[in-house]
Amino acid sequence: AVRANGHDQYSVAWLPVCPKWRILRKISAINLFSMQRLDASQALRQEKVSKLMEYVRECCNKGEAIDVGGVAFTTSLNLLSNTFFSFDMASYNSSDSGEFKELVWKIMPNLVDCFPILRFLSVLSVNRKLMGYGNKLNEVFEEIIQKRLESSFSVGAKDGDVLDTLLRLVNENESDLSLDDIKHLLMDFFTAGTDTTSSTLEWAMTELLHDP
Repeated sequence: AVRANGHDQYSVAWLPVCPKWRILRKISAINLFSMQRLDASQALRQEKVSKLMEYVRECCNKGEAIDVGGVAFTTSLNLLSNTFFSFDMASYNSSDSGEFKELVWKIMPNLVDCFPILRFLSVLSVNRKLMGYGNKLNEVFEEIIQKRLESSFSVGAKDGDVLDTLLRLVNENESDLSLDDIKHLLMDFFTAGTDTTSSTLEWAMTELLHDP
């Protein structure tokens, strides 16, 4: 799965230790996981959790069942999309997050990625499907990037969201970062940061229901 669309050549999660991996790791550490960035996004995290609780309260008042995994995925997706792009990619009452979740699930690494000895089990049709799903996700990110480049994006601006920062690094050409690097970096963070969070919460809620 990780070899589809050449993702293994760009992914910070799958690259071997090399100059490119060090550059991507440094960019991620400084621009995504720094204390300054985390502190700046605290209000955003509180806002998204508040919206989640508001939606749960509305469903309770109406007596409607809640898809815990689905609403957790939507919350995680919107938190990430606001951090990177400054807008929500889905809403609780739409199918957008469900479609994105299905896409993420279909391009997740499979057993062959972890156990190369099983590579002979991989079928060409499966590889074609993986490339198709990867292309769809790439198209989503490429459209967002192109819209940002065509908008009032300012190369010299020091504030803004994560995408602004990454595009500024590309324009400055000091970190050898390319637009392809950005798309694959987004794929890394959106696949890891949405599904794992929602799955963890879903399992936690299941355990609480079994053993209150």
